[in-house]
Amino acid sequence: MKEYCAQVITHKTEPKKHEGYNIVKKAVTADKFLKAKHHFWISLAQDFQPFLQVYQCERPMIPFLASDLEKLLRAVMARFVKRDVMQFATGYLKLVKVTNIIYFIIIDLWYIS
Repeated sequence: MKEYCAQVITHKTEPKKHEGYNIVKKAVTADKFLKAKHHFWISLAQDFQPFLQVYQCERPMIPFLASDLEKLLRAVMARFVKRDVMQFATGYLKLVKVTNIIYFIIIDLWYIS
């Protein structure tokens, strides 16, 4: 996206004449965290990929759904909730306390290279 917008500026490519291009151009130029956001969503999608592969089939998978969903949610929440709280959490009330959330400096973003 950045490369395309750069080529439009240097007149190597014709700009698109629709609103979608303007939105992308604004996001690319104004959002300094765009690359980090993309990497976060890619890493989150990689967590969901195995779950989706198992459950997008013709076989009846409902008996396994609850345990697999719990594993998936715990994996995603482990990025934002303190490790010791996640280990001993038996209900959602303990997880949603503000004191149990990891500070933004040490959140696990799963850096993708």
